[in-house]
Amino acid sequence: MVTVYGTYRKNIFFNQEKGQSAFLLKPAEGTCQEYLLKNGCIKVVGKFCLQQKCMPLAIDGEWRKTEYGPELHIRNIVETSCTEKETSEFIAELSTVISSLDIRRITKVVGEDIFAAAVSNSIENDICEKTKADFLSVTEIFNKVRALKRELDLFKFLNEYNGTYDHCIKLLKKYPDNALQRGVNKR
Repeated sequence: MVTVYGTYRKNIFFNQEKGQSAFLLKPAEGTCQEYLLKNGCIKVVGKFCLQQKCMPLAIDGEWRKTEYGPELHIRNIVETSCTEKETSEFIAELSTVISSLDIRRITKVVGEDIFAAAVSNSIENDICEKTKADFLSVTEIFNKVRALKRELDLFKFLNEYNGTYDHCIKLLKKYPDNALQRGVNKR
């Protein structure tokens, strides 16, 4: 088994019913050289539901040679830290209106791990007090980061109990802030 660090780039295939996915991952610089496609990415296959461009991921898996070329088959997948440049790219791709100056301000404070920073309920205030960034933009970014984290954690949990992507989405819609806790309590 290997662990590959990189950023999500593009969906190739997604089966919503089963949560089965094939996507491109841009691996950390200088890694996976023998598996790189012409576009500088690797192909990853397995159960994964999020399709957020530039999301930093750590994937435990196994390389397999298939008729479609080399593929990394997922065993486990988590959000992870990344370079500050990748953090900036991730923030910019969160589909929100935010200035490039505020992206730099957020990145300056959170550094390489926006997901760890998002655990703090006061991070928005801390960033705005330190940098004068727009509070509404910063809050929207961290709400999206927290939502991505919740969705990934819930999907992984449900996957352990043969839940589907549809189950994940239904729970998230019904309990947007505590779907994972609801799922754990029902077990």
